[in-house]
Amino acid sequence: MRDALLLRRCSGSIRARRACGGNSASPQNAALYRRTGSGLNACQQGPQLAWLQANAPECVSRAATAFHCKDWLYFRLTGMRATDPSEVAFSYGNFRTRRYDPETARLIGIPDLARLVPSVVDGASMTHPLGAAGASETGLPAGVPVSLGYVDVVCNALGAGLYDPAPESAAPSSARPACTCGSHPAPMP
Repeated sequence: MRDALLLRRCSGSIRARRACGGNSASPQNAALYRRTGSGLNACQQGPQLAWLQANAPECVSRAATAFHCKDWLYFRLTGMRATDPSEVAFSYGNFRTRRYDPETARLIGIPDLARLVPSVVDGASMTHPLGAAGASETGLPAGVPVSLGYVDVVCNALGAGLYDPAPESAAPSSARPACTCGSHPAPMP
């Protein structure tokens, strides 16, 4: 299960809070699919943040950053508040720009939560050094490069050999029945 982690400061300490929203079929799902390349899903942070905003607004108002689990681990290791291009597009972005997208956030109902979105780091081309705290917790030497990975669906597709958008090809996925590689998103079923 993929959860949203909200990082907030309370009395000088950092606390994390988990949230998991439910699957949601809605009229805006087709518009979201055209922007994110994915249908609305409970594992996406955007709908989770919308649920939190509606059901626990005090938690959202105190939050400093919205992390996915792997992004929180990256923060703990490097001190960098970051997410990767696939995660931001999947959650509340645009897969074409690989960035946060205000219109996608509006469609989900979280246009005022952009302040929670960490910067985008492409772990395929950029690393950050393991910090002193991360080194202490892992036993690894400080300064070792740490790479922020992509979401499992993307890694699964790459591991199956889907690199070239032409010709179109497909691979099985644990999160979806199949992943396809092509120059345009497939029509939504």
